[in-house]
Amino acid sequence: MAKEGTKVFVCPSCGMKQTLPLSFDPILLDLMEQATLYRNQGEYDEASAVLESLLSDHPQEPEIYWNLLLARYGVIYEGEKIRLGRTYLSSLLEDPLYLELLHLASKETKEEYRHEAKEIASLQQREIVKQEQEKRNEDFYQQALSLKEEKDYSEAEELFLKIGNYKDSKKQAKECVELRNKRIYRKAMNCILDMEYESAIALFRSIPDYQDAKEKAEECEESRKKGIYRKAKRLLEERKYDYAIALFQTISTYRDVKERIAQCEQGKKQDLYDKAFAWKEQKRWEEARLIFEGLDGFLDSAYQAKDCRFRKREERKERVYQAALLREKEYRFDSALFLFQAIPTYKDVTAHIQHCEENKRKEEIYQNALALSRSSKKDPVLLRNFVFSLPVRYRDSEILRSQFDALLRQRRNKMIAVLIAGISLLLLLAVIILLLYFRGR
Repeated sequence: MAKEGTKVFVCPSCGMKQTLPLSFDPILLDLMEQATLYRNQGEYDEASAVLESLLSDHPQEPEIYWNLLLARYGVIYEGEKIRLGRTYLSSLLEDPLYLELLHLASKETKEEYRHEAKEIASLQQREIVKQEQEKRNEDFYQQALSLKEEKDYSEAEELFLKIGNYKDSKKQAKECVELRNKRIYRKAMNCILDMEYESAIALFRSIPDYQDAKEKAEECEESRKKGIYRKAKRLLEERKYDYAIALFQTISTYRDVKERIAQCEQGKKQDLYDKAFAWKEQKRWEEARLIFEGLDGFLDSAYQAKDCRFRKREERKERVYQAALLREKEYRFDSALFLFQAIPTYKDVTAHIQHCEENKRKEEIYQNALALSRSSKKDPVLLRNFVFSLPVRYRDSEILRSQFDALLRQRRNKMIAVLIAGISLLLLLAVIILLLYFRGR
């Protein structure tokens, strides 16, 4: 109906408002109403064809432009609500028909066109987003179905859950979970057959709510611990204590594992004790002592460590003692005395110190006499003093004395020879004088 003095028409069937054409041609109104009917029935192309033919006859009529836009974009009015029957990727606000409409429309109707156009463009944008979402969901859905067929159930489930309520995605996701759990369960059972219990446990625990997976995981855990226990026990019997302890500690709460670990520790200490004792018998005191001290009171290890320290000290003293004896035998009394004084309480060191001190001066005299006897310029008086200050039987003092006697005999014979030569010379001189005397008479 059109109210007198206005340009707005309200459709009695759908309630849509539209401006009346400037010319009140009944044929034009009938054709526009027919185009509106086509559009409301979803026959947008037919409505567009009718309006385009009208537009060729009435190119200056804005309402024809507007109705053609409504048909092109599939706009349907349902009371106060607007619904789009088709979706264009381009916005109605950018359509050349709309721009031409604004150019032709009067000032009074231009704002109403703009308001309606913005509402339609906003709805159009929402529909585009919705369709893009539908397309994306369909792509995800098809991709998820492909993954499901390829038995990649985890990825398929993730995609199905991602698209939420799209089609039967939730049902498909549940089927993927079921198929995945079934495959994992079968794989875990194969691991049990291969005695790969740790892998089986991990698989069963990844599907705790599937069938009897939780009970199977507990059974595998028991079998795993039992296998480790047997292996560790065998290592214990083979005296490989460190390896046994390492295995027992992985099942610390199983059966009598704590007692087995203690048994390993005792066996380990016993082996170390035996090794240290063997080293002690080989007189490797320091290595043995370190092991005994590390045994923390095992058996008599504390006493053995103390004994090793004592024996090492005694061995060192014996080495010093023997070195000092050697120097004493070599008449190196200063050096021997120094070594003996380093072990004053050992064996008969006191007597040796006394002996060295007593002979130290004698050796000094002896060495001076020996040096003098070997000198090219021998001083008989000095040599006599050195020789007669030595004990009678000190080292080779008798040899030095014999050398002194020989030297004295040599010097005496030399003196006698000189004396005889002198006397002979004097007698010869006397004879010569006598001869000269008697010849002169």
